[in-house]
Amino acid sequence: MCGIIGCSLHDNSKYNILSQLAKLEYRGYDSCGVTDLINNQFFTFKSTNRISDLKNKKTTLSNLSIAHTRWATHGNVSTKNAHPILSNNGNYSIVHNGIIENYDKLKEVYLSAFRFITETDTEVIVNLFEYFCKTNDEIDSLYILSKLLKGSYAFIILDKKSDNMYFMKNKSPLIIGKGQDIIIASDILAFDKNVSSYYRLNDFEYGYIKNNKVFLYHNNKQIKPSFISFIYSNYNNQLNGYNHYMEKEIYETKDLLKKQIDFKFDSDIINLINSSKRIILIASGTSYHAGLLGSYFFNHLSNIESSAYIACEFEYFDYYNSDDLFIVISQSGETADLIKIVNILKNHNHNILSITNSIINTISTLSSKNINIDAGIEIAVASTKTYTLSSFILYKLACIKNNLYDKRSVINCIAELDNIYNSTDIYKDLAKSIYKNKNLFFLGSGYDNLICKEASLKLKEISYIHSESMSCGELKHGSISLITKDFPVIYFISDNGYKNTLNSIEELKSRHAKVYIISTNNVEIESDIKVSSTNDLLSFIPFSIVLQFISYYTALLLNNDIDKPRNLAKSVTVL
Repeated sequence: MCGIIGCSLHDNSKYNILSQLAKLEYRGYDSCGVTDLINNQFFTFKSTNRISDLKNKKTTLSNLSIAHTRWATHGNVSTKNAHPILSNNGNYSIVHNGIIENYDKLKEVYLSAFRFITETDTEVIVNLFEYFCKTNDEIDSLYILSKLLKGSYAFIILDKKSDNMYFMKNKSPLIIGKGQDIIIASDILAFDKNVSSYYRLNDFEYGYIKNNKVFLYHNNKQIKPSFISFIYSNYNNQLNGYNHYMEKEIYETKDLLKKQIDFKFDSDIINLINSSKRIILIASGTSYHAGLLGSYFFNHLSNIESSAYIACEFEYFDYYNSDDLFIVISQSGETADLIKIVNILKNHNHNILSITNSIINTISTLSSKNINIDAGIEIAVASTKTYTLSSFILYKLACIKNNLYDKRSVINCIAELDNIYNSTDIYKDLAKSIYKNKNLFFLGSGYDNLICKEASLKLKEISYIHSESMSCGELKHGSISLITKDFPVIYFISDNGYKNTLNSIEELKSRHAKVYIISTNNVEIESDIKVSSTNDLLSFIPFSIVLQFISYYTALLLNNDIDKPRNLAKSVTVL
């Protein structure tokens, strides 16, 4: 949620702040803006459309700029509420990621005389900064703010009087990149080839940037940041002939899986798995669905007791042991509710293994060990390749204890994906059959039911069709009352859940539901879609591609914004 960038440049023609901001589009946003500081004057451009619209509006170049993609939390989506936001006196301009939980109280106590233009909590921050700067210097004012602000935040403030760029963070990510230029941002993707080292700010650290130098403070004492070497990798974020990033990322999955075939975990990770008596997986959204598969794999392949939990609910469970291994899964590594849990576990000295799609993120930093999904950036908000890749990593981890990893089966399974990629007409036909419906069920048994959970979420995310997933046996305990003539029901069937599924199909057909069957080729049942799987537990690989294609083509028929679905953010950095 929300991407923020500030840049202090040696040459304003070498760094395009909006092009770099576009690399943060994956985080999800509903408005965007940029402020250039030129000769002690702000030039601000905002849009409630995409960054491409902002590029058309921006007419200035500057050595000092801040930019923002906003995912609305306080106040509606409007250019008024879009960032950057000015202070009352016009001397300060701010971009902010996060939520200030006590902004109303702070407004009442300190800012009753101030005139507010927006409906945001962000405007409270910048005006508090202005308020305290009347009687304190800027660094002392930041220190006061660090004691007053409650919640999660990362912000950058431009001062048009001094040309200083102030910053502070708590819970939300903020990283400083240094080289010929200084770039400060919520994500290293905003960096370019001129950045040679980085420093990841810790909570309640603050400071300012001036003349290509960083001045850092904590608890009102200056500290020296320890920068780490950074090697720029120019990810190809072009569509390369595809219509959408989601489509491109589905097709990228095969080659990414091939890269993982021979990947070997380091000895520390192997020891963590082999010594574990119980493994608890924690994640949110699509990553949670990968975690459910992981739990199934650990229980069935390694005979290690395992269970999966949704991150935002985990704090309500306290029946875990000191020697449990916790595996946390987050594509961004910045998932706020998961970070909260990781901090709790870390404070109790638990072993934490994280699986993230980068190595420079909060969760990997907090964890005992980290595994990089290494899928490249996922620009589409709806996760595709990272779901399949993280599920595959969990499968390989579960194979460790009993040495069950069968490389030949994996190679054959991945090779069969060509047939799935070459069968898009089948998915288009199924999409044509369901896209006009308001409701839909995904049903499966056992392992297949876990696949259905992700299929249901993916359809909801981008088609906005209400769907539910459930076990075949559970349907008749209430939800079957919703079945009417032509009600669409999609089954996923592998050998794991085959026997329990047949009765369910007959029950729904007798009630004239419209039944669609997606099965592996070793299941003897007439199916709408058949997929090949040489190893039944690997059927999540072809199934995941199929469910993603079905959602994609359904949303396409509905003319939805596939890569940036409404209300969603890729990286959920607020609680």
